[in-house]
Amino acid sequence: MSVRQLPQSSDSLDDSWASQALGMPVRLLRSESVGLGTAFACRLFRLTLDGPAGTPASVLVKMPIEGDTRAMLDGIGAYSREIQFYREVAPSLPVRTPKIYSAEQATDSTDFLLVMEDLAGECVQIDQHEGFTQQQAKAVVDAVARFHSWSWAKQSLLQQYSDAFLPITSDGGRTLQQQYGQLFTYVWGLRRDALVELLPPSAVSISDRFAELQSKMIDALATPACITHGELRSDNLLFDATGEPVFIDFQTVGQECGIRELQYLLCTSMPPERLASLEDDLISRYCSGVANYESHQAREQYRWATAYNLLWPIMANVRWEASDQRGRDRLDDMVRRLGAAVERHSSADLF
Repeated sequence: MSVRQLPQSSDSLDDSWASQALGMPVRLLRSESVGLGTAFACRLFRLTLDGPAGTPASVLVKMPIEGDTRAMLDGIGAYSREIQFYREVAPSLPVRTPKIYSAEQATDSTDFLLVMEDLAGECVQIDQHEGFTQQQAKAVVDAVARFHSWSWAKQSLLQQYSDAFLPITSDGGRTLQQQYGQLFTYVWGLRRDALVELLPPSAVSISDRFAELQSKMIDALATPACITHGELRSDNLLFDATGEPVFIDFQTVGQECGIRELQYLLCTSMPPERLASLEDDLISRYCSGVANYESHQAREQYRWATAYNLLWPIMANVRWEASDQRGRDRLDDMVRRLGAAVERHSSADLF
């Protein structure tokens, strides 16, 4: 059922609103913030409910953030992209995503609201610092390959969503990448002294020239194209009781070479010493799950992805001051791991 007026804060989440959102008479027993101090792009609340048979015990409600970062997220279309993905794409995917009870966006602003399945009791989230086990990594690679295969090299499907989920080298995609690069350059300048303590010299050299090198990187990572999550890492995944991954958070969906996403997922979600012994086999496993993608091409593009993916955690440092210690430790972990990957794959030698 449509929610006619979008609540602006958790204080506006009441029985009447919840009943309209779920399409049944429910009573709101409790509201609590989730992920405070670590969330980069949204506010998230867990609502405990009571109602007739079929009422979920709880749901999650996702709202836009407030503050300076909001303008950047609005500029890149993050919120409208996620709403469209959950409405149109998620139901057709061969991987699990949360059930959506309501997905609404204002017509006169970028305000949005998602009411979704609360998987906390059924699924587990892997601690990013601890990282995936070997078995979990294999399950994730298989699921990512299925996700990517849904649109892999399917030109009519990719064209259908080319306005919403931008191809990385389209005019709109390059404009978006330029915005990313500008934010990277700003944050790198702001926090360079701290970040260089986490990175090897090879990764520092890429970061110092990132805006200059970015076009080469995206050209190398444009094809074979598929629709990707965009910023897939352990924090954007859950594992259900059978060990199958559940994908969440789709604000950065785009069209690009899928190996870019795989590199970011593996290298931010596993300690380098564990990943190093599995990495080559995991790349081969991914190649076997998608069509006509030779392992030599995948490994070369993986090197390019290693350099490019410095973008994400450094860009996220824009929220450093607003993050709690756990959020800061998570950002530092990601920077260190991607820096180690740059060194391990000699990615600086590409330039």
